[in-house]
Amino acid sequence: MFLASEHVNEILIILVPVTLMLILWFFKNYQELKTKETKKLHLLNLEFASEKKLFIALQNSSKELKTLELKTHYKLLKIKVDLLNIDFSLKEII
Repeated sequence: MFLASEHVNEILIILVPVTLMLILWFFKNYQELKTKETKKLHLLNLEFASEKKLFIALQNSSKELKTLELKTHYKLLKIKVDLLNIDFSLKEII
């Protein structure tokens, strides 16, 4: 029985430091990984914010283009009507 407890003590003397070293190593790696991933997440948030601003700018420019297109369309319609009036007036004169 005495021999078995000596072996248990020897095993514990070896396992406790190894376990502590593994715990410290895992904790250190976890902290490094956490820092890296936090930086990546921050960069993704910045990229998302810039894409959102670009999306809003493109939406506004799209609205401006539609407005410009409508104005141009109305001006062309007015020119067509004026041309028809002139044509009608010329026909009446002749």
